Amino acid sequence: MDYLMGVDLGSTSLKAIVYDLDGKLISSASRPTTVHHDDPDHPDWAVWLPEEIWGDTAAAIKEAVGKLDDPGDVKGVAVTGMGMDGVPMDAEGNWLYPFISWHCPRTTPQQEWWVENIGAEKQFAITGNPIWGINSALRILWMREHHPEILEKTHKWLLIEDFLNFMLSGKMATDYTMASNTLLFDQTTKDYSDELLAASGIDRAILA
Repeated sequence: MDYLMGVDLGSTSLKAIVYDLDGKLISSASRPTTVHHDDPDHPDWAVWLPEEIWGDTAAAIKEAVGKLDDPGDVKGVAVTGMGMDGVPMDAEGNWLYPFISWHCPRTTPQQEWWVENIGAEKQFAITGNPIWGINSALRILWMREHHPEILEKTHKWLLIEDFLNFMLSGKMATDYTMASNTLLFDQTTKDYSDELLAASGIDRAILA
């Protein structure tokens, strides 16, 4: 019997679900997601801990697969999740900072800078997206301002789905859907925008 697994990195729970090829639910498991407010000077700032995201998701996957007669029957895995929450990774595959959650308002100043210096009209013309405070580019600008030592060590900035795919496969990569969440992806060329990279000063090399 062949099965497919879906993994959902949600803001309330981390879920692994196995279906047969007709869409019948075969097994499932989940773990609660914990958002952390660890900065006493900024109680509204919110992060996810990579070790918890990975550990709890791996536990849910193991439980769901453990209910099958043969784990090898799972022929494919698809990952979805919170989208824009990202983590800086070094070249050895270590995370350097927690995921800044979509709950977190810390990049409001960077959003205001982007609106003033790039503008909503140009942004939409290039990317097809509005300027949201939770986009990757703004998180990277915040990191450059407040933790340049971390950004200097960053090999790739992985969105949360890309992070899990890396932990499962060992490959740091993304797709068009996830790249479109960065605020830097040109919908026409299907590549990162040279104009937006130049305007923001973000290094293309750290983008998956």
